[in-house]
Amino acid sequence: CGNLHRQLDEDLQKMVDAGQINLDLHFMAFMDKWSTDDYSSRAANAAIYLAEHDSDPSHLITFLEKMYAEDFQPEESSNYKSVSDDQIKEQMIASGVSEDVADKAFGRDYQDWLDAIDTYTPKRSELWNTSGTYKDSMTTPTVTINGKFWDMNQLSTAQETIEEGLLEAIGIKSDDIGKGGVMPSIGSDKDPISNTTGE
Repeated sequence: CGNLHRQLDEDLQKMVDAGQINLDLHFMAFMDKWSTDDYSSRAANAAIYLAEHDSDPSHLITFLEKMYAEDFQPEESSNYKSVSDDQIKEQMIASGVSEDVADKAFGRDYQDWLDAIDTYTPKRSELWNTSGTYKDSMTTPTVTINGKFWDMNQLSTAQETIEEGLLEAIGIKSDDIGKGGVMPSIGSDKDPISNTTGE
C-alpha cells in the first residue's frame, strides 16, 4: 500500500482537483498483528475520522501521503517500532487538519465497522486477483477502475511502474494529469485498458 501511495497520491490529487477522476478510498485494518500497538487500526480509525469530520478532501490524501512516507511508515513484524497517537496526530496537523479534529481522531469510533470490513471484504470475489500467485484471493492494495478490478500483476509483464500502469489503464497521458477538461479515454463506464494487451 505504501508503495502505491508513494507513486500515485500526488497524481491522484491533481486528477481529483481537475475533475478528471472520482476517488473512493476503502480502508482496512487487518495489519494489527504485525505491530505491537494496533497501529493499523489506530491509523485507519484516524483516517476515517478525518474523512468524516474535515471538509477539505485534499487533507485526507495529504495525510495518507505523510503516513506512507518512507521516513514515517513503520516496518512490519519484528522490525516494527511503536508509533504513538501523538505522532499520527502530528501527521494530521501537518496535512492541514485542525487541531480540534486531530485531537478527537483516536477514540477508535470506527473499530466495529473496520472489523466487519476486514472480515467480509476479502470474500468479495470481484476484488480477487485474476492472475499471479494470489489468483482467486484478495490482496492489498486492491484498485478498481469504474468498479472493475485492475490487475496490477500485469505491471511486471508490461515493465511499467504503478503510475505508468494506472495512467495507461484509464487512458490518460502523463502530460494531461491535472488538466481540466482532459478526461481519461475510458470515461466513467468502460473497463480498464489492459497493461499487457492495450485493449
